[in-house]
Amino acid sequence: MGLGDAERTWSTRSGIGEGHEPHGAGAGCLVARVVVRAGRPVTSVDERWDPRLCVNSLSSQHWTLRQDLECYERLGIHRISLFMPKLLKAGLDRAVAEITGRGIRVDGILPGSSFDLLREESWSRTQDALVMGIEVAQRLGATTVQTPGGTAGGSPYEEAADRFARAIAPVAAAAVSAGIRLALEPTRPQFAHIGFVHTVRDALALATELGIWVVPDTAHSWWEPDVTGLLTRGASRIAVMQVADLAFRAPVLERLVPGDGALPLGRLLGAPLAAGFSGPFELEILGSAIESEGYEGAIRRSFSYLTALLAGPDQALVG
Repeated sequence: MGLGDAERTWSTRSGIGEGHEPHGAGAGCLVARVVVRAGRPVTSVDERWDPRLCVNSLSSQHWTLRQDLECYERLGIHRISLFMPKLLKAGLDRAVAEITGRGIRVDGILPGSSFDLLREESWSRTQDALVMGIEVAQRLGATTVQTPGGTAGGSPYEEAADRFARAIAPVAAAAVSAGIRLALEPTRPQFAHIGFVHTVRDALALATELGIWVVPDTAHSWWEPDVTGLLTRGASRIAVMQVADLAFRAPVLERLVPGDGALPLGRLLGAPLAAGFSGPFELEILGSAIESEGYEGAIRRSFSYLTALLAGPDQALVG
């Protein structure tokens, strides 16, 4: 191309560019045609995010719903998932009216509530919160309600799974009746205060048994043996694929803009994609790096990076 640095052009959205993934701060738009120079996406004329991308409102954790929606409008984002406490704080009816009035596609609801599986007397409160999430999902045309399952303290996994099966049964029935996918998110053991399922393998097995769905998260599942094989074989059970990056300079808790860390995101997203999963790929970034940069800039860079990544050639999925 007559340029002094290494370049790669991606002109198809059918796969994932793994060989030279764009890194770090890219330009603030995404394109139908992406040129990568020295590892960074260079924007073209057409500004358009990959239609399989969405952002959940935890990615602007301390903003109000109104601030979130105004940001999405500025960035041209039309596909989102919503953290229920923000809706309630804004006033549920008012929030639903504003979201529907903006013509935004809502993929999922995050109720912000999980079971304490050791306290059966508390289950009804969490069941009510999850069923409310299902009702709100119906009102907004969303497809999925997510849950991390719940804490089981130090209980053996088998006991926790049995308790969860009993706790979630009425919620799962309500979801089926409403035509909503109830989806379980496996989390790393550091998050055992909200979830007892820590692997994609266990989440897929339990979800299949209970007739529910799964939300794998790159920031929780990168470490698991044969994770790409699990994501490939379990693709038909995946409701949403959450995306964030991580660095490993210190204890790993905080999320980063995709491309700023060390996770093999091309392989992790490419595995279910190659097996027929068509999205959504849901951005969930939160932590001190996101706060320091500012939500809008971090979301913009994330969408730019992920659009370039999802635009790569099919052969990049191999290996």
